[in-house]
Amino acid sequence: MGTKTNLDKQVFTTFEVARVCNANITSIKNWIENGNLRAFRTPGGHYRIEKSVLVDFLDRYGMPNPFVERDQRTVVVLCQDPGTVELVRRAIGRNHVVHGTDDAIEASLLIGDARPDCLVMDMQLPNIDPLKMVERIREHDHFSRTWIVGWRGLADEKFEEAAAAAGVNNYVLESDGIDALTSRVREGIV
Repeated sequence: MGTKTNLDKQVFTTFEVARVCNANITSIKNWIENGNLRAFRTPGGHYRIEKSVLVDFLDRYGMPNPFVERDQRTVVVLCQDPGTVELVRRAIGRNHVVHGTDDAIEASLLIGDARPDCLVMDMQLPNIDPLKMVERIREHDHFSRTWIVGWRGLADEKFEEAAAAAGVNNYVLESDGIDALTSRVREGIV
């Protein structure tokens, strides 16, 4: 597999799609036959996949997408303190997008729309169960690569274990400081 796939094409073979998806041709054919990946057949009976269909498939299943320029990263910060949002924004640089809110419903909409590379979640927000929210996010395949940082939670080993079990990638206490938080966010957008 020394040759690179030409990403400028509009129609791809199953072999090329397998290379893009880092999968084998049998998996690609199974995805097509199961209706997960739409394809058409040539007069010779070979499958072909349109670029727009492949891009949608990669995004839908949270797979690495070589068709998208990935220099700019997206971070959603769900936190009571607007100052935290601004500190995260400054720490990761202006060439990244940072959305901030203290409302769980608005955060859910932002997460669904932006599909962030990183989510910072205040574990002490009132009126929500942050661990339940993380579990719900992790139920969806297209968020499998979203790096979730728990912030301001309890200094309790059992809570940290519960956060990890729910799907939190990294847990930072408020007492650890904002530098520890921004360091964990940078890990998530690399």
